[in-house]
Amino acid sequence: MLAEPIPPRLRQLSLDKLEAIVIEATMRGSSGWVLTKTGPSVLDGRLDVKTHQVFAKVIITQSEYSIRYDHTVNVKQRGELIDRRANAWLKALDRDIKSAMAVADLRS
Repeated sequence: MLAEPIPPRLRQLSLDKLEAIVIEATMRGSSGWVLTKTGPSVLDGRLDVKTHQVFAKVIITQSEYSIRYDHTVNVKQRGELIDRRANAWLKALDRDIKSAMAVADLRS
């Protein structure tokens, strides 16, 4: 997915705080994603849906974040193309993050 901007007022926050906002987004959101910090500015995401698994990385900087597809388990894939359900699940993660950023922006 393309890089999404961090709201201007949130750019003054530390990376740790931005990461916490994103992790909290998945805990409160409805998408079912679980994020784990695996390095500076990197969160690994995992979604389990029935027998399917989707893995992604969320990369965060002071000015933007991006969600990068990593791999799937038990999801149809043809070469570089993944099943549209996996795309929908990635978009749901993005919606949860955008929502949390908007709420945090309003509170700042």
